[in-house]
Amino acid sequence: MPHSLINPRELVETAAEFGVAAGAVAGNTLYISGMAPVDVDLQIVGENLEEQTRFCFDAFGVVLREAGFTWDDVVKITAFVAVDDPEALGTYCRLLKETLTMHSSWNAVAHTYVEVKALALPGVLIEIEGVAIRET
Repeated sequence: MPHSLINPRELVETAAEFGVAAGAVAGNTLYISGMAPVDVDLQIVGENLEEQTRFCFDAFGVVLREAGFTWDDVVKITAFVAVDDPEALGTYCRLLKETLTMHSSWNAVAHTYVEVKALALPGVLIEIEGVAIRET
C-alpha cells in the first residue's frame, strides 16, 4: 500500500541517520513511532517520568498535527516505561487522562503499558507509540 512518511521539523530528525520516521500514513491510518523525550539535538528532556511523559505526549501531538490527524483520531497507545516504581503507572495514567481531557473528546483510548528494563538511550524513562485512524 502506498504510504507517506511524517518527519516534523520540531522533532529530532531520525529518518536520514537511523531510518526511523516519526510516523507513517497509509490510507486513513497514521502509525506513530515511539516518541522519546529527546530534543532536536538528541538531548534528553526531563529529569523524571512526569516531565519526560509530558514531552512525549507533546511530540505525539506534533506528529498528529503534521499528518493532519487529531487526538480524537487516536485509537491505540503503547507506553514503554523503564521505571521500577509502583507509583509510575499512576503517574503515567494521570498524565494520559490529562492529555486526553485537554486535546480529545474521548476520555479513554485502547492502551498497553509495558515495563521494560531499558530504552534506546541511557536516561530515557519512557517511549510512547500509537495508531490513529481518521474517517474517510
